[in-house]
Amino acid sequence: MRHFYFLLFIVAWFGLFGRASIAEEKAQMIDTAAELQAAMEDVNATLRPGPQDIDVVSQARLKLPINFAFVPAAAATRLLTAFGNRPGNDLVGLVVPSNGDDWLLVIRYIAS
Repeated sequence: MRHFYFLLFIVAWFGLFGRASIAEEKAQMIDTAAELQAAMEDVNATLRPGPQDIDVVSQARLKLPINFAFVPAAAATRLLTAFGNRPGNDLVGLVVPSNGDDWLLVIRYIAS
């Protein structure tokens, strides 16, 4: 009988803390979703659609064709961070398709 109560105590203990953990995970998921939404709003506000020329750190010119868009560094950093990446200080921006495809190209500049 003593083992039964011990087992019941263990199940209750993990059940209580498991619920707190699930609540914390749910709150974190809501925060992440809110940050992703805010990052996407930043991207949409700063998006530079092609065709146009994009200066890359005064070192090059990106000839962005139609059906593509450029996301400047600040919005790109926020978006990549919201996705769980570490963009780094050398991020110049992103190139994304305008047709809704799910990919992006990261543009970095490393002085040498």
